[in-house]
Amino acid sequence: DKSVAVTRQYAGIVGKVENCQVGVYSSLVNDTRATIINAKLFLPKSWTEDKERCRKAGIPEDAMQFKTKPELALDMIDEDILNGVQFDWIGGDGLYGHNYELTNGLDYRNLFYVLDVHKDELVYLEKPKIKVPDKKSGRGRPPHVPQPVGDPIRLDKYKRTLNENHWEEVKVRKTAKGWLKLKVHKVEVWVWNRENNMLKRRTLIISQTIEKKHRVKYSFSNGLLDDYSRKEYAYFQAQRYWVERTFDDSKNELGI
Repeated sequence: DKSVAVTRQYAGIVGKVENCQVGVYSSLVNDTRATIINAKLFLPKSWTEDKERCRKAGIPEDAMQFKTKPELALDMIDEDILNGVQFDWIGGDGLYGHNYELTNGLDYRNLFYVLDVHKDELVYLEKPKIKVPDKKSGRGRPPHVPQPVGDPIRLDKYKRTLNENHWEEVKVRKTAKGWLKLKVHKVEVWVWNRENNMLKRRTLIISQTIEKKHRVKYSFSNGLLDDYSRKEYAYFQAQRYWVERTFDDSKNELGI
């Protein structure tokens, strides 16, 4: 039923809030070949909080629990592994790279990932000390939650501190216009998880296109800095292109 889970929510395909359905998909990618292997319909809270509406729409009882898109993604990864799917790494856009529950879940499962993040993400360039802040005034209760010492830096601000020596130009994949070339930078950073007060080490990968009006992409990985070269990390980043192609091909061939 096309009306199931429809509500006003952000629709990525048009880039704004619309009355629509939203799905979460997993794709398997090998070089230039990709295919969708799993999908789940996202149920907004306006639906999961109305059990009778869900029952009338035919939604199973065990599916009426609200889950975020990253939570659905983690469920799908578990399902794919249970079904015998084998893969080397996990990629995804900024919604998933920013989500601590998903990234902590992948850490716990010992699954390697390279996930995009937004340019306003905050990082520490050196491992900060963690301590309970001093009380700033005589009023109110004293602080009791440990915090990192020092100020983090935004990713886009950090990028502006880089010079030509910090970048490496690499060939990533062939396109209709020749090789896609990127300038790539990688560095070890530390990220503070405010939700559960945890400090996480990450490898930050920044890539930008060579063209005059270049496009920039930021990603976090739980791989160590020297586990992979800049070219390999850039390749992991760029493979999401083929996932997006699966949707374009489906629309063109099947009219979805």
